[in-house]
Amino acid sequence: MLKKGCKPVVLITTGDPAGIGPEIVVKVLKDERIHEKAKFFVIGDETIYRVLGSLEINPVRDLNNYKEGFLNLISVSNIKNIKPGVPTKETAISAYMSLEKAVGLIKQGIAKAVITGPVYKKGIISAGIKFIGHTEFFQERFNISDVLMSFYSDKLFVGTATTHLPISKVSKAIKKNALRNKIFIALTFLKKFFGLSRPSIAVLGLNPHAGEGGSFGEEELNTILPICHEFRQNGENVVGPIPADVAFFYALKGDYDFVFGMYHDQVLAPFKMLFFESGVNVTMGLPFIRTSPDHGTAFDIAGTGKANCISMVKSVKLALKMLRFVKRSKDEN
Repeated sequence: MLKKGCKPVVLITTGDPAGIGPEIVVKVLKDERIHEKAKFFVIGDETIYRVLGSLEINPVRDLNNYKEGFLNLISVSNIKNIKPGVPTKETAISAYMSLEKAVGLIKQGIAKAVITGPVYKKGIISAGIKFIGHTEFFQERFNISDVLMSFYSDKLFVGTATTHLPISKVSKAIKKNALRNKIFIALTFLKKFFGLSRPSIAVLGLNPHAGEGGSFGEEELNTILPICHEFRQNGENVVGPIPADVAFFYALKGDYDFVFGMYHDQVLAPFKMLFFESGVNVTMGLPFIRTSPDHGTAFDIAGTGKANCISMVKSVKLALKMLRFVKRSKDEN
């Protein structure tokens, strides 16, 4: 068990070690200022970090053996002949093992936050492991009935009612209970981690022009509108359904704290157009903080030194910001 101290413990899972995950982790942790905020334990493959060699490694066997100024590494694999940019079954399994290790440490109470590096989903699945994504993985491991996948930037915060679901199945998934639960998760999260007493949430319609009064679909009239009305009756600032083609314009102006869409690309297309390099993936509804860079493994540039670490920097900073806010709230109470 880790001895209690002033600094919070933050876990960073490398992701697929053949991708850019190790590079961006090293770039972030080379900034000495960031170590003043927390104790960072990196979980991943030992070989790839020795190949990179730009930070001295402290192999962590005992979690109390933390060394300032080092890359404190909890090794889950030591893959021989690993090559940046060349994913293999072994690198995919290593990424998955990193996540499982993080789950164990969180359940032990070691850490309250985890930052996950990009994984290669196809590789994990090809290795015979059932895996949809980080969001679904953590939801299952912690036996959470519902979570909300969201994406954060300083100017736009979005979430989606459905995640990795074929567009043909989205309409049937838009149910009152599902929307009610997701919006409640968003409201709770914004109050707890951002200190918003009455956050404003824009709920998007599913159809063009939010259905145009039933002309282009009835999901808005039958499902989305009643749920928005229900929340407003309870004093919450939940507005909708709003046509998706105008909601983001007003959200960027600051009219809304959060935009809640109906499906993945409805919110991710505009978000990534604006914040592709700096966006942060946040899972709401978990019993701990989970953030992640909003990009993939980028095998094509792994090992070249070209990887942009901005999204990882933002992921770390957001996790630390939320940890500080929760601690401050507890201290005040």
